[in-house]
Amino acid sequence: MHRRNRQHVAQAIKLFLAHYKQAPLQAAAILIGIILAVTLFVAVQAINLNAKRSYAESTEQLSAQAKVLVIPSAGQNYLNESLYFSLRQAGLSDALPIIEGRVRDQDGDRWNIQGSELIAAITSRLKYSNDERGISLFTSRLPLAELLQGEPLVLMSESQHQRTGNHTIMTLDDIETKVVVVPDEWQLGSRMLMDIGFAQRLLGKEQQLSYVAVFDSSNPERWQNIIADKGQWISNTQSTDLGALTDSFHLNLTAMSLLAFVVGLFIAYNGVKYSLLKRNRLLVQVQQAGMTPKAVFVGLLIELLVLVFIGASVGFVLGMQLSHWLHPTVALTLEQLYGATLLPGTWQWLWWAQALLLTLAATLVACWQHFKQRINQPSLLMVGSIRHRKVPMKTNCSLLG
Repeated sequence: MHRRNRQHVAQAIKLFLAHYKQAPLQAAAILIGIILAVTLFVAVQAINLNAKRSYAESTEQLSAQAKVLVIPSAGQNYLNESLYFSLRQAGLSDALPIIEGRVRDQDGDRWNIQGSELIAAITSRLKYSNDERGISLFTSRLPLAELLQGEPLVLMSESQHQRTGNHTIMTLDDIETKVVVVPDEWQLGSRMLMDIGFAQRLLGKEQQLSYVAVFDSSNPERWQNIIADKGQWISNTQSTDLGALTDSFHLNLTAMSLLAFVVGLFIAYNGVKYSLLKRNRLLVQVQQAGMTPKAVFVGLLIELLVLVFIGASVGFVLGMQLSHWLHPTVALTLEQLYGATLLPGTWQWLWWAQALLLTLAATLVACWQHFKQRINQPSLLMVGSIRHRKVPMKTNCSLLG
């Protein structure tokens, strides 16, 4: 009995495959709907999860994540550099002075720049960060000798360098500056990074700092006594703040992906519905020939499962590619709006499994009752009883193979 059912299911699958060979557009319509649904769903999920990972792992440029920040007092824009030297002389060695600002290039475009003690930044990264991205003092991508000589040069990410026209020399506020390209994995985003001395000279802010990043927050009372009213000692809550600030942005992306997911499934559902309508006569005939409704139903489910698997797999690949294409634009938007820097995108097989299961569950819920209605049509038994005698045995055998 079970063997006979398996044979009927196999025959049903062969018949459905033959149907799609004669009408490939019906299968294409179903696949297009599923691919569209999964592509945007996976792309937005990849962007959102990567952004949240970036917020949680946000660090100073080429350095580690600061635990405490020393910022200017209320009403002030900059710290006096002497405060940083006082902290260093008192024993606070795990600190990094930073200055930020904006400059213009030869074309009149404005750029965000950040200056820091690059050697101290990388040293702190090696000490406090477990994230290995090939950043070290002795990497060939870092012009250590030129930095030590104080030459005017700026570090720029590969993607940002391509967007700026691959210039090797830029004129920043009338100063010719050499462009050094570093990998995107170094997490510079669209910022330009340079030595703090050159940045202060470029911005006209000699002996001034935007803030001091502190990596070891032990003995806070001692450092606060030195700072006094010259600045403020605050905990670094950048990762939490960025998550709260960007919630609405990522919520909009999620809503857009879910809308596209629903639209894609609607297209797929109507494709399945139209395909069943065109096969209505075939479904009646195979059951008149002796194939059980259960075998036909199982065949339809297997057909849907195969289509969902193919569509979800193709959609996953396209979704990851789409997220890769959108990553620079989203990263630039988040940096300009919220000052956030996105890490290079990653992907996980779990996302494919989630997309597959979600799509399969949604399509089964949408199509299950429709499958049942097509197989258990009220007129089926009536038509079968009237025409059963008119169907020759030879026809029965040909239908069942």
